Amino acid sequence: MTSGKLREVYILIDPLTQQIRYVGQSKNARVRYSQHLRDAERRPRNYRVYNWINHLTKLNQKPILRIIELTNDPDSSETYWIEFFRNSGFDLCNHTNGGKGPNGKIHSEEFKQMISHIHKGKIVSAEVGRKISKVKKGKPTAPEYCGVNSYKATLTEDQVRLIRSFPNEIGSTELSRKLGLAFHVVNRVRLRQTYKYVV
Repeated sequence: MTSGKLREVYILIDPLTQQIRYVGQSKNARVRYSQHLRDAERRPRNYRVYNWINHLTKLNQKPILRIIELTNDPDSSETYWIEFFRNSGFDLCNHTNGGKGPNGKIHSEEFKQMISHIHKGKIVSAEVGRKISKVKKGKPTAPEYCGVNSYKATLTEDQVRLIRSFPNEIGSTELSRKLGLAFHVVNRVRLRQTYKYVV
């Protein structure tokens, strides 16, 4: 489904294991998160996600909510991330493959191209580069031009959080290959050498 309104694709993380357990979409992920908690008390116990949430509740724990993408094609995005995380070895509680049905939705070419190129850096002309260098020379970088606001930034804050959400058991080499990113980009993010302010 493609619409003019952006929807949020989110993940739920187990606070005990730091494993990603669920992928969903909503116009307001935080409201949907609250609904998940309420539904876990009311819905039949044959839903894996609710069994998992109830298990955490008994331990005085709650899933960790993290928004990983804003999109106007939420069905394709949800399907993509469910497939990606399952292929990465995460035991998701999702009953379906995403989208509106049990088989999810086939990705559009536009969506595939967006995923393929989303991590590519922005091209800056030589003239603009010289001007920026001249202005910055000898001066500390203002916070509003750091991190994702930098003209050299290749990641969004949500992408940085996504990289850091993977457990250490998944090495940076494997993770960079799965995400289509350079090893040094992923590794420096995980070591907090870059995007230090993102929590």
